[in-house]
This record gives sequence, structure tokens and C-alpha cells, in this order.
Amino acid sequence: MTKDGGFVPFSSVKQYTTKTHSKQIQADLFANIYGQCGLVEPFYKSGQLAQLVELNVFHSRCVKTKARDTAGNGWELKPTENLEHEASQEQYKVGYGFLSGQWPPLSTSLDRMMNDYETLGNGYLEVVREGDAPEGLFGLVTHIPGHTVRIHRDYNKYAQIRGLKRRWFKAVGYEKDINFDDGTEMDLGTMDASKRASELIQMSSYHSRSDYYGIPDIIPALGAIIGTIAARDYNIKFFTNFGVPAYAVYISGDYDLGTPDSDGEYPLVKKIKEYFSKLTREPHSTLVFGIPSDSGGNVEVKIEPLAVEVKEASFKIYRRDNRDEVIASHGMPPYRVGIDETGSLGGSTATESTDIYIQSVINPRQEMIEQHFNRFVLPSLGITDWQFKLKPIDTSQEEHDQSIADFLFKNGAMKPNELIRFFGARFGMEPDENNPALEAYYVAGQSSEALLREWPTAAGATLGPEATMIQSIKGLHDRLVDIATKGGNDE
Repeated sequence: MTKDGGFVPFSSVKQYTTKTHSKQIQADLFANIYGQCGLVEPFYKSGQLAQLVELNVFHSRCVKTKARDTAGNGWELKPTENLEHEASQEQYKVGYGFLSGQWPPLSTSLDRMMNDYETLGNGYLEVVREGDAPEGLFGLVTHIPGHTVRIHRDYNKYAQIRGLKRRWFKAVGYEKDINFDDGTEMDLGTMDASKRASELIQMSSYHSRSDYYGIPDIIPALGAIIGTIAARDYNIKFFTNFGVPAYAVYISGDYDLGTPDSDGEYPLVKKIKEYFSKLTREPHSTLVFGIPSDSGGNVEVKIEPLAVEVKEASFKIYRRDNRDEVIASHGMPPYRVGIDETGSLGGSTATESTDIYIQSVINPRQEMIEQHFNRFVLPSLGITDWQFKLKPIDTSQEEHDQSIADFLFKNGAMKPNELIRFFGARFGMEPDENNPALEAYYVAGQSSEALLREWPTAAGATLGPEATMIQSIKGLHDRLVDIATKGGNDE
């Protein structure tokens, strides 16, 4: 903030770099040991990056969705390409037994690691070897929280701090032993196994400003998150001050401005300026001051409220633009975070957005994880005939189900509650059995019951064409339910 109460926007953004310390967030636990231990300080503070997911709902949803889409669909072992012989089933049993026997489950550890990757730009997996051999089989693969880890400037080891405890890890595959208490190094196999550090796999989102750490996708949209928080706090202040809108104050008449100070500024004018400068810190505050009059002359005070509606509408647009910027920074299709978006011609863009999302966001992340497992984990188990693969997002069945549900609903063969049961969980929706409007069938936006009442039939009368169509559709619905639940009958 400048001397006259103005804002310097970049000063807000800079609190997320290591050059500025926020009073709201605990100091970096590594602050006093970076130099003495040879650790590298990340360009962006991990504690504050981790806090961002608590401050913006769309950032949080994008982080969790991308992590789940990358690592939450399961895994499998596939034969290595271009094998000159049949893949060994014994190797498959060893690999599958190792991966499926992890606890926490491997999918859980990978999901947590990818949450760190999206939040901090770096994710870590600890790998522990069985027995005393420094190059023995891996027995454990598990997640290690990214905000607790720092890399050494030699790239060969990492330090972790949790509370008052410190632990050292060596980079996976590094050909020396490292003491987990103090980080000292010895020739491979010469250190006592009880002091030998386990290994760490680092996965980072590369950027050109650091050779040691990555940065998360949200960094370019930091201003959008800060702006959304500022708009939120502004409106909270409005209600805290009893919803009093902004006013313009006009003072005219025979009044005493007082004696000017050394800067030539009158006390009353200075008091008003100080109040309006205060508004940058405490919006919607109340102003009370007295106006001395010369020899009892008339003084007119005119207060005019400024438009609240336009400001609030502008905030809505501003918040929406900030939301879109956050989602765009993640490369996330809006519908996957619960936002319905249509194209310029009114059609859904979900299919096209999903294809781009899978190809440009999810696939590279899955390949990164697969390459680390196929380079370090499986070879340690003696597995060469099989490769680790993460299962892709299955959108084909989802799109197929959506098209069928859309057809059935629009043609009066599926109730809104039934539609919610199929697809509502993604958006946190639950069917409402007590709402009769959700338990009716609809054709062209009108309930089938209303259409039937519109063409009532007396004894012996024939149904109108619309009612006949509705009854036929209901019959079709009953037939589909019968096929789905009982297997149906083709006769």
C-alpha cells in the first residue's frame, strides 16, 4: 500500500515467494539450516502454496480432480513392448504381488503424491529396500508429504523436517550410502544397515527458474485467487458494518476549516482524507466529525449514497473471471468441477474439452509416474518382461450413459430423481423423494401428468395424440426397467 492509500498489486503476490515473510503463516522450518546443511530453498514457499487450496474452492477442486484422474483409476502390468519371447508369468506374480500388497494401497499413495505435485509443483515417494543389502529388492513404496522435504544442492539427497525431528533420504539409485541422522555419505554397502537412509523419488513440474524444484500450475493465477479473497473480504466488511453503502459527503456554507498545518493542509480536510485512506483497509467504516461554523452561519452537509448495485454486479463478473482464470491455469474442463459451459452455438463443449484435457494434462502425468516405476521400482524386483501402467480415464461409457439418459429424460422416460441418482454424486446432489416435481416425467419441459390432464378421456373415448405418445413412452420406460432388472424377454 502506498502512502496515500493506493495499492501495489504485486506486493500481494510477492508474499508467496521466499523473499517476503507472511505474518499469517508459520515460518519455514528449514530457514535456519539451508546454508549449514547445503539444502536448496524453493523459490515459492511450500507452506503458503499448501494453504492456497484452503482459500479457493476451484483451485482445491482442480487439484483433487487432476490427482484422482491421474492416479485414481487403478493400475495394471502390461507386457513390455517388442519382447522376443513370451512375458514371464513368474515375473508378473512377483510384480503384481508387490504392487498390490502395499499399505496404504499404491493408488492412495500415488493420489497423495499427485496432490502434492499439483499443490506444490513437487511430489515425493519413499522407497524402502528389504533386508540389509543396499541394492536389495524394494519392499515398500509410500507417499511422503512434499512440504516437509528439501533437496540438497548436490541433487543426491533430501532432508525432511517434522516438528523437531530431521531425517535424511538419498535420491533413488544414488550409488552411495547416506546416514539418515546427519546426511553423511559412505561408499555403498559400507554403512551399518540400521543407519542407512531409504530412498526418495521426486516428481516435479519443471520450470526454467529452478533446477531443483518445480512449480504448480496455479502460480500464474495467484492474482486471481488474491483478488477473489479481496472481493470476499470487502463484502464481508459490508455486512459487518450493517450493510451501509458507500456515500459521497458534500459540505458547503460558512464553516471554519481551522488553521493550516506546516504542509498548508487544513485540519478538517486532513481528517476527511485520512478517513477515506482508511477505507482501503476498513471498507464501509463509519465517519463522524464535527463542523465548526463561523459566527453561527449556516452550514449545509449533503450526503449522497453511491450505487451499490453496479458495484455488486461488477464483483460478480470479477469473481467469475477469477474463477475461469484459476480453472484455465489448471487446464481443467469446467464441467469436471461442476460448472456447466456451452459453446458459442449453444452446444456442449464437454467432449472436446475432455479430449484436450486427457491428451495435454493427464497423459503426460501418467507417463511421468510410469517411467519412474519402470526405471527404478520394477527392475529392483528383477522384472523386465512387464511394465507398470496407470489406467486412463474411461469417458466413453460415461458419454454413452449421458446420451442415453438425456434421451430418456427429454422424452418422458426418466424422472429427474432418477437422473440425479445416476449423475448427481459428481456434483454433490442427492435425489429428493419428497418433491413431487422430481418424481414426474417430462416431455418438452412439461410434466406428463399435466399433459394427460390436458387431454382427459371419457368412457369409450380415444386418447389424443400427445397422450397416446406419453403412454407409449411410459410403456417403453417400464419395458426398459424390466430388461434392466429382470433380464427381459425377447419374445
